[in-house]
Amino acid sequence: MKRRIFSVLALLIVATLVVSACGGSGSGNATSDPTTAPTVTTAPAAPDTSGGDDETTTDAATSDADADDFVSPDQPPVQTGNTLVGLDFGGATLKMGVPWHDDGYFAMIPGFENAYNCTINYVEYGWADYEEIATATIAGDPFDILYAHHNFYPDIIISDVALPLDEYIKYDDWAIPGEPGGLLTNITDLFKWNGKIYFVGSNKTLQTMCLYYNKLKFDEAGLDDPVTLWRAGNWTWAKFMEMARQVTDPANDTYFVCNLARTGEWLSITGTAGINVVQGVPQNNLDSTEFFGAMEAFKEIVSGPNAINAPGLDEQALRDGIVYMAAHTSEVAWWFKMLADESTALNNSFENVGMVPFPMHPNNTRGYPSRVMQGWGAAKGTKFPNAGIAWALYEGTVPKGYFYEDEFPVHQASLQLFDDLANSTVFFGTPTGFSDSEGVGLFSWDVYGSIFDAATNGGDIAQAINDAMPALNKIIADTIAASKN
Repeated sequence: MKRRIFSVLALLIVATLVVSACGGSGSGNATSDPTTAPTVTTAPAAPDTSGGDDETTTDAATSDADADDFVSPDQPPVQTGNTLVGLDFGGATLKMGVPWHDDGYFAMIPGFENAYNCTINYVEYGWADYEEIATATIAGDPFDILYAHHNFYPDIIISDVALPLDEYIKYDDWAIPGEPGGLLTNITDLFKWNGKIYFVGSNKTLQTMCLYYNKLKFDEAGLDDPVTLWRAGNWTWAKFMEMARQVTDPANDTYFVCNLARTGEWLSITGTAGINVVQGVPQNNLDSTEFFGAMEAFKEIVSGPNAINAPGLDEQALRDGIVYMAAHTSEVAWWFKMLADESTALNNSFENVGMVPFPMHPNNTRGYPSRVMQGWGAAKGTKFPNAGIAWALYEGTVPKGYFYEDEFPVHQASLQLFDDLANSTVFFGTPTGFSDSEGVGLFSWDVYGSIFDAATNGGDIAQAINDAMPALNKIIADTIAASKN
């Protein structure tokens, strides 16, 4: 039903929008004449910030998708300069769409408004498969700054509501290794479709995969400090497992780590995905040795007498003191601060919460584990096509990102740690799953869930993968077909 809704919405958009996605009117681009198309100049090759994510395949050229339209991430859009230089939105109100209330984004809004002469109208559109985005676009009130999450990509693109951004991105917008800020090619490339860029990622959209831990419990158990190990280059998967075995006691409901049962997080940790997008073409990766190895490792951690993870536990367990580590992303430090300040297990102090990057899994050869990708763009019909790009660039240069000194004065060491990580080029974004309203995208819990269930319950992983292959192949085929309509 929702697919049909999107088809109707797409037709209405085509019929009603005055400004097309590629029309180049650029009315919101304060760095160029709004009455003319952007000047086309030849730019040198952009810095390679792909973080080593260089998977290739000889099968891509034979795919039904438009692989010939693909533009390599080291080939920048042709404009030169930087989007933020001289940017002024002229006092306009920019409509910003995000699925949920996010304190980190709210904290950024005043600075963005002051810097670029605008007002941000923050709209929480929920998780309704972007139907509100399509409806707003048809009504002539499109989102100027649009958030993209892997769970709903590429439905927002194939539903014809997203604006291609290539002509609005400038050469100097791309990140330079070792310097803060800038758009990341390794995240942005995952939001390409048929050779066009629809969303861009900054060093803050990467969402470092990290561990939070109770320092008091670590001292009590005589465990090494993970941050010390990490800075010395000794924070390895083997060391992580050794420490885990030392303290895990399932009989007393004591586990080393929780929250490893989430599909996207686990596949990010291991550097694998059920689907790879190679040269803009989605391909089934379930039958790879890497994916099988990742699921076997998951079984080892969550199943059987030697399990170190209880999938039913959540962040609350850290506050209660019954686990030694809790895995989650860096943006939720504020949540752990709230818990720690209320927890006797942490002596009512956030100072007793440690944070460290997740150790590299042997499968992961491409960089430190990260959360699945997120990006920023704009809806078709916006008067300010560069607003989403500007937000991503600004997000990448805000000091401390989601962390603000007045909120977390006791965590300066941790703040610097995550700044160091965010500005590193070793990160990658794992395309763990994309979806749309009826699974006619690149994710389906019916596919991945059955495999994770088999691993969690100690079942036959190989058989579960084999059973899931036809369904995933159909999802890929349907998505490619939908993108051509």
